Parts: sequence; structure tokens; C-alpha cells
Amino acid sequence: MDLMTASTSYSKLLAKYRNFGAPTIRVHVDGVEIVEKLGAKLSNLTIDLTAGIDASGCSFDVIGEYEHKNSAFAKDGAAGQLQLGAKIELELGYIETVTVFTGLVAEIEYVMDEEDSPYIHVECMDAKCLLMKQQRLGVFIEKSITDAIGEIMDAQPFSDYIEGKKIEALSDQLEMIPTAMEDDFQLVARHARQIGYEFFIVQGTVYFRPVPTSHSAIMSLSPDMGLLSLKQSLRSSSLYKKAMVVGINPADNQMVSGEATLDGTFGKGSGASQMLGDSKRILFDHGIESAEQAEQRAKVLMQEARGDFGRLECRCVGLPELVPGRSVMIEGISPEADKEYYILSVRHTLDERGFFTNIEARIETL
Repeated sequence: MDLMTASTSYSKLLAKYRNFGAPTIRVHVDGVEIVEKLGAKLSNLTIDLTAGIDASGCSFDVIGEYEHKNSAFAKDGAAGQLQLGAKIELELGYIETVTVFTGLVAEIEYVMDEEDSPYIHVECMDAKCLLMKQQRLGVFIEKSITDAIGEIMDAQPFSDYIEGKKIEALSDQLEMIPTAMEDDFQLVARHARQIGYEFFIVQGTVYFRPVPTSHSAIMSLSPDMGLLSLKQSLRSSSLYKKAMVVGINPADNQMVSGEATLDGTFGKGSGASQMLGDSKRILFDHGIESAEQAEQRAKVLMQEARGDFGRLECRCVGLPELVPGRSVMIEGISPEADKEYYILSVRHTLDERGFFTNIEARIETL
């Protein structure tokens, strides 16, 4: 199942995972599966996935590997595989599993305390962290933003830790000139924010794309279909009626500008429109050289404003199919909460209490 395109249902997953009765994790380190093949015992697993600019990551403890008679961790166990820079892939499910995280081992701690036997704590990050290691002095001459970013992602070591990339070209291919003091991560993140793009990794595939205007729900959740708790919040602090972006055309040193107007429904009655009034945000951007660029930048600002309007936080049974960059339908709560939400982040946890999934999602209009 391609987690970024396929849809499913709670009933299908209930059958697939045999009533969610046996939470299962498989961990591949440089191609070697350490749980079933090497007998590694993991605890306190947390996987954080995001459709935002930050890197996704995971952490877990490996217990029972220390040999007191040798005063060392077993050489033929997981300790020998878990080395800095090792490529790692984690699968979650119930007997049957699907890949939920790919990346590399970023930090290892060998821990001994008064009460527990020595254990290994492992922190992993996705390949985005490798972009932070590369700075460039050169300029991408006559390169579009998306072409230059594709070139960055084809370079090592980043390309060694991904399975593929999906970079969607801009309709207006702007020229890209990075500063020498930026690392590659800052460069990509800056341009993603400026043009309203998402930059994230799911199942080893890098996505650099505009925020989807139409969503495709993975599945529906309700109190009878895996949903354990929920909080919906609506806030007005980020909303304003219009966004204006101003720049200078270098050809004639004349001011250029573009506007975008807020659309959508943000409450019942006249309160929302009264609150917004004629409010306007004005931004001067030295990189804007035409009215068309100014208008596009204003649309990005308005997109950000709408994106902060509504939030959903919910907890459900462990569902590895839930991923950021897709949407989920909430049902059976209330007319206010029963909507389709765009998933921003997902946290999977597996510990002595069981396997659970928490999501944060947004709505941009009621």
C-alpha cells in the first residue's frame, strides 16, 4: 500500500491486523532486521512524522543486550549493527507490518543507572539532517527553484538515504540564487516557505510540492472506529482580510504590488466578518520584481493565515497507515468536529501500554 495515495477503512484494517491483537515492530539496520533475526528487545519506541519543514525522527531503547560477565554489549546482537550513520527502516503493524520511517542513526547513548541493566538509547532522523552538513559558495546560475533543489537532493550523502523524490515544478519557474552562508537545508526550507511548498519525507520518498488544494482521505475515524480522544480548536489570531506584498522592479526602480483576499467560513453569524473588518497585512519582499510574483507571494501569506485557523488533536489505536500529507475524516463526534482534516504530524508510540497513534491536523475553513 502506498501510504501517500491509497485509502482504506477501519474495518479493513481490523481484518488485516487481526483485531489489533499483537503489536509488531521490525527494524532494519543497514539491511539487517534486528528484532526477529537478532533477537533485539525494544522499548519506549516513539516515531514522529511531519509534513512540515523540520525533520521526522524516531527514538527507542534496546534492552537486554549487556553481558555482565564480559562487561560489554553483545557483539553479535543489535549493538554491533547500531552505529552512527547506519541506514534504518522501521515497520509497524500487528504481525503484518508496513514501513513508517526511514532515515539514519543520528545519536547513540550507552546508559547505565542504579536500577536498570545497561541499555542503548537510539535517536534517528530522516535524511533532511544530512542537508545541514552541506554549505555552498557557488550560485545556481539560470537554475529554477525546483531544478536546483532536485540537484541538491541528487547529491551525496542525502541521496544515499532516500528511495526517490517527487518534486513538483512551479508554474512560474523563478530563478534561484542562494546565499553562501546557508546550508542546503536552510536553502530548501527558505524557498519552500516563500513559495508555499511542503518539504517532507514519507517511506523514503522526498516530497517538494505545493500544499494540496484538494485532499484525499486515508480513512475515517470515529469513537466506534479506533478514535480514543479528540480536541478541536479554532483561533482567530492569524486571520486578516487582505495580504499585500510589495517589491521593486529593478528595470525601472518602480514599486510593484499584489494582493490576496481571505475566503472561507470562520464562524456563524456576522462575528467573523466584523472581527476581520478591513484588516490588512503588508509585506515588503526585496526578491519580488513583478506584480505577478507579488500576487503569488500574497497568496502564500493568505494560505499560511488560513492554515493556522483550525487544529485537531486526536489519539487512536495504533494505525501505521496514518501519515502526514494526507487527510483523515472525523465522524460521530458533533456537527462542529465532523469534518475532513489535513494531517500535519503523526506520532506513533509502542511501549508497555500498547501501540497508539496521535495526530495533529488542520482545517482552513468551516
